[in-house]
Amino acid sequence: MLGTTPAFSPLFQFNLRARYDWTVNEYHPFVMVGANHVGSMRNEPASFPPGNLPTTEGGCEKNGIPNTTLCLYTMPGYTTYDAAIGVSKENWTVQVTGNNLSDSNASTYTSSNQFIESQVPLRPGC
Repeated sequence: MLGTTPAFSPLFQFNLRARYDWTVNEYHPFVMVGANHVGSMRNEPASFPPGNLPTTEGGCEKNGIPNTTLCLYTMPGYTTYDAAIGVSKENWTVQVTGNNLSDSNASTYTSSNQFIESQVPLRPGC
């Protein structure tokens, strides 16, 4: 539809990172924190039939039977948080990193390609 955002195009997306380094004798320790936000987005163009409505209301099913695999789903926005700690000396660096520390369970891809709704989740946090 004219005037709508394309599929997989969130209206708002950002990354923030902050790192602090200091020196202790010959070592250079550091800490780093970050956040990544992805706004809500659709998996198909806005003109496709919604996957969560019956066909009588313009959806992808008729009498409970899917009639297309090209259904429109909206994936809610999500935010993940990351952190790292490490130390450097000369040419060597050791670092421990944690991603998705808030253990966000968002869908990065929702579809009905196999005639059922399926979702690809974010990797679990560590």
